[in-house]
Amino acid sequence: MSPICVSSLTILTITRPSHTIRFMLTFDHRLELPNYLCISRVAITAFAGVFLALFGPVPGITLALAILVGIALFTDFLDGKLSRDLGATSRFGKWLDTSSDVLPRVFLHIAYLSLGWIHPLIPMILLGREFIAWAMRLMVIDLGVEAEAGSTLIGKIKTWAIGIGDFLTILLYAPAMQGLLPIESITPWIVSVIYTIACGLSIASMWTYWQKWAPGILEKHHEERIRQRAECKHTTTT
Repeated sequence: MSPICVSSLTILTITRPSHTIRFMLTFDHRLELPNYLCISRVAITAFAGVFLALFGPVPGITLALAILVGIALFTDFLDGKLSRDLGATSRFGKWLDTSSDVLPRVFLHIAYLSLGWIHPLIPMILLGREFIAWAMRLMVIDLGVEAEAGSTLIGKIKTWAIGIGDFLTILLYAPAMQGLLPIESITPWIVSVIYTIACGLSIASMWTYWQKWAPGILEKHHEERIRQRAECKHTTTT
């Protein structure tokens, strides 16, 4: 859910609680279950990211956060199937699913970066790819480009790889895991290998989107420039 939506709902809850209750009761909550999973995923990872950024790895608590993050990230593979099984797919649900994929990475990767757990190139590539994809989606919608935007196999594997990397990073760096195995020495290597694979898949996935959307976007841009030149020519002749 976007910050504007959250803020609006919060203000409405404080100022007009009866309206908020009626609004929530009109929902078929069974159909909204996939959306609730998306929102809970963002909330859990936001809490974990903020906690780690403020307090660092705290014995006991970090391991609990790792378990919560693992459960939250696992819901990413449940909400889509659940929405299809319930017949609850919607445009809002698709937007929320995309948002709840990106926002956990923002919270977790910034926290991991602040603790020195991951290399700066990892969030640059993974988050940069997401923002470029979002920008292209907005252009496709704004320009009215007809292009298939469904998820690809590479994109799904990429999502799995990032989810596994996010979970293992907080798990392996948890103080409770130190000393069990030679985990302290191999943890950076494990994290680096998983995220390197995820970065490669992210770039490959972005390339497939570029191949789908770029021709239509450039064609619409070219048509707009032709129209502008024609209008300019008409203005100068008159």
